[in-house]
This record gives sequence, structure tokens and C-alpha cells, in this order.
Amino acid sequence: MPGHRCIVPGCKSGYDSCVNKYHFFTVPKDLAKLELWKKAIPRKEFVFKPRQVVCELHFHEEDIIRTKKITDINGKIVVETPYKIPRLKENAVPSIFPNCPKYLSRPLKHRKPPLLRINPDYIKKNNNLINQENIITVQNNIQLLSFSRIQENINSIVIPKGWSTHIIEKQLIMFSYYSIKIEKQPTYIPTPFIFKRVCVGINLNIKCYIMDKEIDALKFGLEKICSIAELEELVKTFDNSSICSGFKVDDDIQSQKTFIDLAGTQRHFMCQYILEGSKKCEHCTRAERSLNRQKLRLKINNTPHRIRLLVSHRYRNQLQRLRMRHNVTRNKKNRTMILNKKFKNNIFNLQKQISELTSISLEERLLKNAVPNNQRIALLQILSASQVNNKKGCRYSEDWLLLCILFHMRSPCGYNFIRNHDIMPLPCVRTIRRYLSLIDTKCGFDPKFMQLFSLHLSQKEEFKRHGIIVFDEISTRESVAVNSVNLTYTGLVDFGDDGDKGKSFSDKANHGLVFMFVPLADSYAQPVAVFASNGPTKGVVLAQLMIKAITVLEKAGAFIHGVVCDGAAPNRTFWTEMGINGKLNEVKNWFEHPTNEKRKIFVFADTPHLFKNVRNRLYNNKELQVHQDEPLIKWDHFVKVHDLDKHNPGNLRNLITLDSIKQIYNSCDNKNKSSLQIIRDRLDFAIEQEDWSLDDTVEVSDHDYYLSPVIDCILYYVTGYLSKQIIRYFKCTTCQAAVKQPYLNSVEPVARLTNLTSRGGLIHPNLHFFNFVCKIEQLFTKYCLMADVFELILTELLKNNIIYFPCFQHSEEIIAFAIRYYINMRMRQFSQKCNAETKKENMIKKKVSKFTLS
Repeated sequence: MPGHRCIVPGCKSGYDSCVNKYHFFTVPKDLAKLELWKKAIPRKEFVFKPRQVVCELHFHEEDIIRTKKITDINGKIVVETPYKIPRLKENAVPSIFPNCPKYLSRPLKHRKPPLLRINPDYIKKNNNLINQENIITVQNNIQLLSFSRIQENINSIVIPKGWSTHIIEKQLIMFSYYSIKIEKQPTYIPTPFIFKRVCVGINLNIKCYIMDKEIDALKFGLEKICSIAELEELVKTFDNSSICSGFKVDDDIQSQKTFIDLAGTQRHFMCQYILEGSKKCEHCTRAERSLNRQKLRLKINNTPHRIRLLVSHRYRNQLQRLRMRHNVTRNKKNRTMILNKKFKNNIFNLQKQISELTSISLEERLLKNAVPNNQRIALLQILSASQVNNKKGCRYSEDWLLLCILFHMRSPCGYNFIRNHDIMPLPCVRTIRRYLSLIDTKCGFDPKFMQLFSLHLSQKEEFKRHGIIVFDEISTRESVAVNSVNLTYTGLVDFGDDGDKGKSFSDKANHGLVFMFVPLADSYAQPVAVFASNGPTKGVVLAQLMIKAITVLEKAGAFIHGVVCDGAAPNRTFWTEMGINGKLNEVKNWFEHPTNEKRKIFVFADTPHLFKNVRNRLYNNKELQVHQDEPLIKWDHFVKVHDLDKHNPGNLRNLITLDSIKQIYNSCDNKNKSSLQIIRDRLDFAIEQEDWSLDDTVEVSDHDYYLSPVIDCILYYVTGYLSKQIIRYFKCTTCQAAVKQPYLNSVEPVARLTNLTSRGGLIHPNLHFFNFVCKIEQLFTKYCLMADVFELILTELLKNNIIYFPCFQHSEEIIAFAIRYYINMRMRQFSQKCNAETKKENMIKKKVSKFTLS
């Protein structure tokens, strides 16, 4: 029954495993007292119930009322009878918890007794006396206390019941308590022995004994008495003290760590005798448990381990070999178990050391040993990864992720090798790509990047911050992508926040302009800005961007001394705008620094384009004078070399010519005359018109979204897919009825494609929801070429007030989800189609270029 089991943690009172019987006290019904008990009992988040109990082992003896005392007017006890059921004092609280940490138990503080017992009648009598000589002070009484005075007043000393007094003249006064030894023999006469004794020496020193074991008197707070009251209190305390009861085991089983005392009970050699609260010390409890186990083993295994077999001489040697083999195997097993235990202890110690080796202490040691920053980051990440059981639960620091991103950019193969062989705790490649996708890459000068670059330059020495700006422009393929965050197109013209931006699909970028900072005394190159343009950037815009680039880099801590670019036409315009001149006797290759008038910015043309300029000059003027003492270099020399190579085929000659193709077509060995005739006609037409951008296939109308009924059937099919996505996230029955039809087939004309392709799993959308999606498709057809297509469609929908949904609770969420999901899907489809068409045109132009003669 739960009402008869102690609720204190670790206590076994009331359980079947506990043999001893104790009294239980029910938890109080008063809420104030119950709160005190909750705070006292160390049991976290435990719900106290009315019939739960706590045993007497957890209360001080002074808090338990075991007898009923009746006193007279003077306070003298007249009658004292024991209670059948002990009671607790009014404010008693559990305060002894032997199975819990010691700091949870609150020992009872005893008041020290007065140094001298003074009778109240004696005080009243002395107060009536006027004569000073009859007054005896407390100090005089203390001074008169001696061995002889105690011996004279031995009969007036109050001692507990059962104690006796023995006096040896001028040597010893002994207070003793006798007990008897009991045995289970019918003719045995009990033999008394001294169980407790207190000895007072001639110099008033105190010695206490329990049987033959001396007990330190300091446990009772005294080593030498100063008054009779102290002596009485000492004897009383010794009498009330809890003594270890020892234990008894049948069959006379003994141990080397136990002995039998005068009472016939067994005790451990380290028995504490004096206890607080419990009835048996810890050492005796363990010894009793050990002897009981030994007794149980003897009962179970009453046969000897070794059996002597009587075998013939023929099998004796074989038996001996089996015994030897068994002994060898047993010894090997024992050695293995010992070694295994040793290894386990070593592993436990190493794990303990690793757990104590926190990241803070490791970082302190790394800083103390001046370990480089990147190595320190790697070691801390390795320590962090070792504390995770599953690789998927590993968390990476920002510095480590940045190093991993740079490493993957530099060598994806090396990154995968190190990760697959667990050389270092590298994140998954998908994680790297997700982090890269979070980077907001935009054109122009990024202020956040400039802050980081300024921090990078601040760690460099001053002479390593001097450098030049290199800029170049390349032709790129037109490609448009969709930014799912703000539902806009990327790949249009973009000159940053302060420059022009593309507003429609006609503003697709096909050139990229990059500005790069290259230090003169260091071995790296850092791009600082990128711009997207439709066609080459104009020279005036280049001049403006260059001035801003110099200003931004100077503000970040760099020192710009020059600009390097090629000799393209926009760059020459940039030179002219900056005042650069290459004419004879008017050479000027610098311009004034935009932030410092005392400094200059020098302009250089890169070496490959210098050769290109020489070639162009030779081609335009047909001759070139390199040195006045040397002959002229003429263009005819290169023409003659080309003619020789043309008549003598070599590696520099074109592989395919138009004449060779015509020769093949004019041959009479061709089997498929019809196909060749078509190709011949088209080639002849291309030659006559001199138009090499013709397409061999029939052109299809671009983005015709009004074909009926096929387009409507496809749109109906896509709307069903959109309804399926909405049903995945919204379980409301009203919402589901508003976006889909309850039946598997539909008789509507637009549902023909869905009916033909469905096997029972396709969804037929609600017709009102289908009309709403059709309206979104119409608006997308109208604004698909604009950069801010999402904003324009949303504005048009709100303007016409066609947004309606029957479920008012989820209407805003579902409408927003449908609009965003559908427009995002259509923008991706549209951009992929445009990119495919552009790629196809580029491939056609690339093929056509092979037919031309260079």
C-alpha cells in the first residue's frame, strides 16, 4: 500500500526489502505546515498527497513525543505513561536524510548546560540574607569543584535509571551501565557485563567506554568537567546516545574484518559505535551483507569445486591434458578480463580529461602558443565535432564555414576527398551551396563588403596597401533568372543602387564590367565591384565609375596609384575623358587623384592589347616603320604567307570552306537527292542574301498564351497541381472545397487533358479558383517582360478587386500562397524558355561562323 511506504528518497521503510519496523507520520493537512515539509524533503517536482507518510528515522528524537507526562504544581513528574502511537511536536519537520547528501540534513543544535546547577530555593534564601559573607557566588563554587568534592557529594548527583556508581578512593569515580549476554541455551545463566561507563579521574579528566572500546569524550562536547551539572549532562547524553546494534549471522560464519563483542554480536573492526539517527553503522551493514551472501553461496554450492575422478591409467594422461588446457584457457580469460578492465579505466580517464578540456581552456592554450588563426579555428571545430554522436547534428562556426566555402571554391575535388575520408569535419556540399545562395549578390559597390575589405587592409602593413585598379569588360550570354525572395528577375541591366537598372525584358544584360584591386607588394587580387550592361559600357560612365572606385578604395584604406585596362573603344573614350593623350610631344599618361591633389593616377594599357594596336596600325596603313635604320614592315608580307599556307595546307588553315561544301553537293554520288537539294537551296539563298543568321527550322510564335482549347486545358491541369500544393498545407474543409472539386472526373471542356492523363490521383480544381488563376495568367502574359512583374500583377489584382475566398479565416494566407507560388513557377518557366532560345541562337551563330573564311 502506498500509504505505508516512506516518501523520502532512498528510504526503504515500509517496503518488502526492509525487515525492521518503524512508525510512520502522515503528512500534515495544514497548507502552511505542508509547504515546510515540501521544502524540507529533497524531492524535486513531487506531488504530495494526503495519505503519504514519512518514517521516524527522518525526525530528531526530541521532535517525537513517545510518553505522556503528568506533573504537579512544582513541575515534578507524577505519572509518566508511554503512548501507544507516538506523536510529533507542533512544528516538527523532517530534517534527517541518511541516504542523501549530508548538507540536506539539519542536525539539532543542543544548548550547552550551565556550568553549575543552582537551586531556585537556594537563590530565594540568599536574596533574603543581608550578610555579605553568606553569599556564595558561582565563581567560588566553580573554584571549590574538585575530585574530593564530587566524592563527598556522590549521592546527590542525579544519574539516569539503570546506572550505578563505583568509587576507588582518591583514584577513580566510575558511572556504569550493565547489560547481559543472552544465548539460546535452556540451561544458560545470563552473564552481566559493563555496556557503558564514564570514568572521572583525579584531575577531573573524562573517559567514556562502550564495552572495551574507548569513545572520544569530545563527541559529547567535553574533555574535562567544570561542574557537577556538566557531569550529570554528560552521563545523560551518553545514556540517550544511539549505539550501533551490530549484527548476528547464523552458522558461526565469520570474517577477517569482524569480531564478536561481549554481548555476543558481531561488529566490524571500524564500527563507529556512536550514531546519529540510524541503528546500525555503515561498516557493520556492509559486513552483514557480505556474510549473508557468503552464507547463501554455501547453501547453493554445497559441493566442492574440484572433483577427484577415479579413472584408469589409460585415460589419466588425457584427463590431465584437458585439465591443463582448461587452466590455460581460464588464465588467459582472467588476463584478458584484467586487461579489458585496465583499458576501460584508461578510456574512462581519457574521457574525463576530454570532458574537462573545454573549448575555453583549449583556446587559451592555443593563444598562449601563438597558433595561427585559421589553425585555431580548425582545432576548435574538430573538438566541437568530437562531442557530437551524429554527423547531422554538428554545428559549424561562421569562420569555419567561410574557410570551407573558400576551400570548395578553390578545389571541389580536394574538398570531397578530405570530407569523405573524415580528415576534417567539413560540412556537406549542399550546405555550402545553401550558404552561397543566401549571399545577396548585387551589382555596384557594396558598403558591407567595403567594411570587411577595410578590416582586411587594416591588418596589412602600409606598404602592402599600395596598388592599382584593373578593370575589364567581357561579353556574356543573355540569361534571366528568378529571385524567389522578392520575385524579381536577375540578369537585367544593373549599375548598382545609384545607377541605371533594367525595367523590362528588352534590357537583358549581355556584358559584364569588373573592377579589381591588385596590390603592388602582395600576391592577391580582389574584385571590388561588378556591373551588368546591355552592350559595352560608355566611356563617360566608365570615367564616373572609376572616380567612385578610387574614392571608395581610398576610404577603405588602400592607396591607388594607377589604372590598367585594354585598348577597346570605350576605354579609349575613358582615356579621353580623363585627359590621357598619346600623341607625339603631347604625351600625358596620368590624371589628378580625385581625393588628393598632390597625387597622380597613372593609366596603363595591358600588353596583349599593345600588340593588337600594332597589328591594327599595320593593317590600316599597310606598312609600319619600327626603326629609321631598318626597312619597312609591309602588310603584303603577311598576305604572301597566307597564300602559301592556303595552297600548302597546314594546321593554321580553315578546316571547312564553302567551296568544299558546294563541291560535295554538286557530286553525283549522293543518294538522298531531296535532302541535299533542300540544303543546297538554303545555302544558295544564304550566299545570295549574305545573311548567315537564318534558322533551318520553322519559327514558332513567341509566347502565344491564347491558343484554345489546348492552353486552357494545360492551365486547368496546372491549377489542379496548385490546388494539391494548397491542400498539403491547409486542412480546413471549407478551404479544400474552395480549391478542388469532390469528384474524380469533370465534364468541362478544359478538363479533357486532366481526364486523359489521370489514373485517379489528379485533382480537378474548383471552377472559381480556376478562373482566378486564369486572371493571374492573363496579367502575367501582359507583364512578363517587365522587371517588377510581381508588383505589377499584384497591383492589378488589388485594383480590380477580384480577390475573393469563401473561408474568411484562411483567405489571406491561401490567396497570398496561390499568387506567390503560381507567379514564381511561371517566372521560372518563362526565364528558362528565354534562356533556351538565346542559347539556341548563339549555337546557330557559332555554327554559321565556321563557314566563313577568315
